[in-house]
Amino acid sequence: MKRPLHVWSVFGLVSVILVASAGWFSVRYVRNEEARIRAQLSSEQDQSIRLALWRMDSLVIPLIASEAAKTPESFESTGVVFVGDATSVTNSSRYVLLNFQACTDGSVTSPQAVITNLQEEEEQSQQQVAFEPLNTLERLAELQQNLNVAKLTSLLPEAPVISGQFDVVANGYFDNNGSNIVQNNAVYPPAVKGQRSEKVIADYNTRQVRLQQLAQQNAIDNYPMTMSPLTSIGTSQPLWLDGRLIIARRARVGGLDVVQGVWLDWDALRRDLLEEIDDLFPEARLEPIIAADTETTGNVLAAIPVALLVDDVVVARSGWSNQTVALIGAWLGLVVAIGSVGYLLYAVSSLSERRAAFVSAVTHELRTPLTTFQLYSDMLAEGVIQDPQQQKEYLETLRSEATRLGHLVENVLAYARLENRPRTPQQLISFADLMQQIIPRLKQRTVSIEGTFQSPADFPEVQVKVDASVIEQILFNLIDNACKYGVRRENAVIEIETTIEGKCVHVDVFDNGPGIDPQVKGRLFQPFSKSDREAAATVPGLGLGLSLSLGLAKQQGGSLTLVDTSKPGARFRLELPVQATP
Repeated sequence: MKRPLHVWSVFGLVSVILVASAGWFSVRYVRNEEARIRAQLSSEQDQSIRLALWRMDSLVIPLIASEAAKTPESFESTGVVFVGDATSVTNSSRYVLLNFQACTDGSVTSPQAVITNLQEEEEQSQQQVAFEPLNTLERLAELQQNLNVAKLTSLLPEAPVISGQFDVVANGYFDNNGSNIVQNNAVYPPAVKGQRSEKVIADYNTRQVRLQQLAQQNAIDNYPMTMSPLTSIGTSQPLWLDGRLIIARRARVGGLDVVQGVWLDWDALRRDLLEEIDDLFPEARLEPIIAADTETTGNVLAAIPVALLVDDVVVARSGWSNQTVALIGAWLGLVVAIGSVGYLLYAVSSLSERRAAFVSAVTHELRTPLTTFQLYSDMLAEGVIQDPQQQKEYLETLRSEATRLGHLVENVLAYARLENRPRTPQQLISFADLMQQIIPRLKQRTVSIEGTFQSPADFPEVQVKVDASVIEQILFNLIDNACKYGVRRENAVIEIETTIEGKCVHVDVFDNGPGIDPQVKGRLFQPFSKSDREAAATVPGLGLGLSLSLGLAKQQGGSLTLVDTSKPGARFRLELPVQATP
């Protein structure tokens, strides 16, 4: 028992190591695969983000360039504007809430905040023109109350450009925070971070160049050929001031330093920007970038200080990829390999145990009759036994032992042939004729016991396709077992009973002996189920008869079972298929 235990221990240890290694590899493989898919999805998302930024900048850049290219004089308040000249005070874009000019003394004026002469026009025209100035006056009042001119001035580039020239710094995000771009660790793996940062900055610079080109072109179109030496403009800067989106610049008009700016309608602009990218990112958000804010992913517009925020990439587990199928196949292969090796070890161990059991049982079964043969033959040969009657008894004993040994050898050979030979030739025969041929031999086996053998006078007239010699051997083994184990009482009876049930004929062999021990039922049909101790303590036998009979019954297309019964004794049932009558 120690050797099989050692073998199974080694097998278990190796199996655990293999499974653990395969599990570690699978986890690493799955993680790497998810990282690859995440990187691929991130790359696709980056392309969509760049496209979205281009779309939004394409909407905003003309607005920024147009407003930034206005002449310094267009920001000055002109006093009274008549209705017929309304185009000079209305905004060029619906996104502009107010153009304003702030002086160093804190005063704020707007060219849209005018006093109109409404008495010379009809009432309908008065209402159409007066509505906008009234709203503008409210905005101007709000701006005058809340605008911190000193703070706004400090946020703008200090040195003005040369008189008559033009420049725009877009939102300046990468100028201030380019080295502090916070990447999303959950989306971009380390191998992609640097590459993505370079792509983001390069794409941003391209869009900023586009803004500069368009702004310069607008400046050329709008500015006069010559400008007063007392007039100069600084770099336009889009920025957020107290929650307001403003484009502002320093300027000098008539020798006076002022700040000129545009207050944009962020709510309307944001709504239209999101509509531009609704097909790419329906759940996107636009968030202002404050000067000290660095918590962005670098997805910023070139025209205004606004960041595009999108949801993180999510790796969806859908479908069966080729890699998943390959991994499952590898696991199945590993399981099959371990199972095959385990089955092989079990088969070898089982074969070894069966061989040991066979050697043990055969050794015991052969030792007793051979001892009897040697002793009786020596006594007869040397003339020790002179009494003729006693000599006859010794000879009968020798013949009985020879018969038993012959039956033992026949069973062993039959069992060996059963495992190696194909199905024996079968012929269609009458079941009644078959039983009539077999009964005499069965009855002869029961002559030596003190009991009664009973069999039906008539048998069912049905056809079966079997090997008659095989059926005879099965029933003989059952009768032999009944003679050995089922007649340990007075008035012992061994009986055969036949019945038809459905398309099968049943042959029951039963006795009224002590029956089958419940502890033995589990291994009743196992070959060589007797140990050497059991063989010594019970009647002679290898424990092979029932296993052989079961195999032969299956070979004939039937079955052999132990039938549970409330009556004393054991009842075995041989079931054979009935052939249809032609």
